[in-house]
Amino acid sequence: MVAGGRSRMARIIEVFGRWLGGSEAEGKPRYFIVPVAAAGVIAILFFFRLGFFQALELKVLDEHFRLRGRRAPSVPIAVVGIDDASLEKIGRWPWPRATLGQLISAVSNAGARVIGLDVILAEPERAPDQRLADELLRRYEALGLGKGGESAQRFERELRDLKERGDPDRGLAAAIESSPLVMAAYFSLERGEQGKDPSTPFPKFGFIRMKGRGQASLLLSAATKVTEPIPVLAASAKKLGHVNILPDADGSVRRETLAVAYRDRFYPSLALQTARLALGVPDDQLVLDLNGAVEVGPVIIPTDVEGRMLLNFAGPEKSFPHYSAADVLSGAVPAAAFKDAVVFIGATATGIFDLRVTPYSAVFPGVEIHANTVENILAQKFLQRPAWVEIAVFVLILILPLGLARVLARLRPLSGGILAAVILAALFGVAQALLVAAGVWFPVFFPMLAVAGTYIPITVHRALSEERQRLFIKRAFQQYVPEGVVSRIVADPSLLRFGGERKELTILFSDVRAFTTYSERYEAERVVEILHEYLTRMVDAVFRHEGTLDKFVGDAVMAVFGAPVPQADHAVRACRTALAMFAELGELDKKWRREGKEPFRMGVGINTGEVIVGNLGSDQRFDYTVIGDPVNLAARLEGLNKDFPEASGIIISEFTYELAKNHIRARPLGEVKVKGKVKPVTVYELTGMKTA
Repeated sequence: MVAGGRSRMARIIEVFGRWLGGSEAEGKPRYFIVPVAAAGVIAILFFFRLGFFQALELKVLDEHFRLRGRRAPSVPIAVVGIDDASLEKIGRWPWPRATLGQLISAVSNAGARVIGLDVILAEPERAPDQRLADELLRRYEALGLGKGGESAQRFERELRDLKERGDPDRGLAAAIESSPLVMAAYFSLERGEQGKDPSTPFPKFGFIRMKGRGQASLLLSAATKVTEPIPVLAASAKKLGHVNILPDADGSVRRETLAVAYRDRFYPSLALQTARLALGVPDDQLVLDLNGAVEVGPVIIPTDVEGRMLLNFAGPEKSFPHYSAADVLSGAVPAAAFKDAVVFIGATATGIFDLRVTPYSAVFPGVEIHANTVENILAQKFLQRPAWVEIAVFVLILILPLGLARVLARLRPLSGGILAAVILAALFGVAQALLVAAGVWFPVFFPMLAVAGTYIPITVHRALSEERQRLFIKRAFQQYVPEGVVSRIVADPSLLRFGGERKELTILFSDVRAFTTYSERYEAERVVEILHEYLTRMVDAVFRHEGTLDKFVGDAVMAVFGAPVPQADHAVRACRTALAMFAELGELDKKWRREGKEPFRMGVGINTGEVIVGNLGSDQRFDYTVIGDPVNLAARLEGLNKDFPEASGIIISEFTYELAKNHIRARPLGEVKVKGKVKPVTVYELTGMKTA
């Protein structure tokens, strides 16, 4: 069963390898289809932006960021964190409005340029004094005491003053009003019925100028509800901005949503509003270009058609100075830390759950994403993907497979693998350099995929071709040469050339003397049995000395030494083989006599000369064999044994003798003129090997 499975696998490899390799008539191997197919498929994937491949492209971008590491922020930005230490010292979140007001005032009084408050204050806070005043006013009105004259009315006014004086929201509003503060709002992007218009008027909350109205606006994130600060706080803030942070499909945040569409109007983000105040840009110079940009005065922010800006992260969390809110309230942070800086106040504590996934971390504070956005805008350090990048990527997708395929066709798989790895490293290196030096995102995933999509199939083809060649070699030679020689040929196929080549070799012919007469005296089954035993021993002798079995001709054996694996001592090996064959025949003689079988005699002829060796034959069938006059002479020498009945039975030519004389013992038999030769040839009787 296993053998059958291997045989089927071998046939599959051979058929597929032959198809992929093409034929000489076709001019080119079919594996050049591979780069064309790779370029076409990857170009389609690049244009259609399928989600899976886009996610992989973004993962490569993440690696660029991680490799680049932290960079120094170009503008003074700080983060005041409502962190775990602050919660431990001040108390659980949410904090009283008075505490929040003190924190805002401390940062503002330290000279902050702009403050971004990443906290949504959508519900009022009721202090104990307020609740008491409310209860007294309710009872006052229920008892009808307002009709009791001037004194009763003065009492009512006192109650109302007490209610107003005890309102925590008014205290916070006062702190906000005296600070350059931008407050946070939030839009619900879930499907549902449209909510009411925001109570905060334009231009405090919203774009008042737009460009490119039309279908592009339909691609902006569309909201259904808005959550904004309570009116008393919203009225005190300089501006409002949304804090919607939208991750990519894989859950990682890489973009800032600069604009959200709601009830046919457009609303900027907290970070964008903070940057606008820091730049001192008037309301009418904040312009939303729905075709792919946001203008903040002279600063043009590149966006996609969804109004999102790629974030050029300064680095992992705490790439900007972080200060604990508790330390700011206690005065432990020097005022100089916030002088002329853009300061964001927001949650960094684990339990408040304002942590996001970014290329650097799975627990990146949302407030620091706003800080990165403002730094990008103020320093104009945008991460861009300009049009020329798209063209360059597309060109690489087309030319890399074709160029690589032409080179791989001439290289070994290991060299090809090194070349492919160098190209991949070069692509990634260029992209990394562009990101670091110019803030350009050069998406190399698809060009890298084109390289891999070319190298892998072609390498598989090369492997199949080599396997097909190994199978052919084994199949062609396992019956003719020893296993060790086959292994050497498989390891170095150049030892076996298809077609013929001229080489000096030694040829050995052995034949059973008077075998025809012997066959006539015995039944065919007995002749076949004894011949099988004889030929097995003779072939063993040939293989032991690493000779190549060329063919059987009836009872005759033809062997070659020096091919396909070169052997400098091929003449000596042939002589040793002949002596070993006679030794084997001697053992068979004894065995046959014990069994009552008639033994027979053998003759051997050996000659050395230049012949044509290789895979020779017709288109339908060929064999590995040798052709040339030295082959004919070896056969004639074997036939001369009948003329020298007293000799050893091994006759070698003068050409073999000259190469092997230092290793053999031989007796000259004189010159003979063999059939087919004009000049006589000196021949020798091989009697043994010299001892070292």
